[in-house]
Amino acid sequence: MKRVENSNANKNRELWVDYARGLALIMVVLAHSQIPWKLFGFVSYVIVVFPFLTGYLMKDMGFKDFFAKRITLVISYYYIGAISYILWIFLVPEAFRKTDNVTYLKNFLLVRTDLLEKIPLPIVPLWYLIFLIVAEFMLIAFRKFHVLPYAIVVGILLRFFYPGALPFKVDVAFSGLYMFWLGKFVKEKRTTFEKFVGIIGLVGLITWTLVALFVDGTSWNMDYYGINPLLTFFGEIGTAMCFFSIGILIERFVNISKNTNSLLRRFFVKY
Repeated sequence: MKRVENSNANKNRELWVDYARGLALIMVVLAHSQIPWKLFGFVSYVIVVFPFLTGYLMKDMGFKDFFAKRITLVISYYYIGAISYILWIFLVPEAFRKTDNVTYLKNFLLVRTDLLEKIPLPIVPLWYLIFLIVAEFMLIAFRKFHVLPYAIVVGILLRFFYPGALPFKVDVAFSGLYMFWLGKFVKEKRTTFEKFVGIIGLVGLITWTLVALFVDGTSWNMDYYGINPLLTFFGEIGTAMCFFSIGILIERFVNISKNTNSLLRRFFVKY
């Protein structure tokens, strides 16, 4: 029975999502490899791909199901972070520390990745999980009270005023709600988007490149949206749509390759 269910799940799986996510993960690793600043600014936009894909795959659920499914993410953040914190305080020489251990612990518990001088990123490598949980909780709550469109607008506007970072990435989750919504919108209109996938991908890539190289990068872990948040906003949308197109095109290429291989096998078996 489980084998049948797994088979059906694989058939319904949208492989383009895996291809897009895999490429995004490769670029995240690249971003942490001491690359030139301009290239880092370009790669920094890849952060938006993950909430975009999450919004695309996200199903409607109540608070009970949400907490039941997401509690493991909270555990993962604090479990891995606790190990990293212990290793840091015992193994890192005093000369490399910017503050005391209590401050490190407090910022780790509150997910204050914006305080770069007071919380080394090796202690909070999974900060994104908390951001994801908070953003999804907001989506469910705002939908329940029928105020999601207003919340998305307010979240975008907050980027321009930058009131200051909040614990648990609340402000980042709020300003990033639009990317989850965009993923959901693309899911609903996928047939239409696929008709123009080449154009969408090209326009997205050009927008992403121009904004990143000639304006500024974006850094959600630092609560920073570039020197021009409006252009950064368009750069983020361009990045998400570029990865959507790349994922779809890779999926098409893989399917064509499989069909070609199948035809060739049949040909050689027959003759």
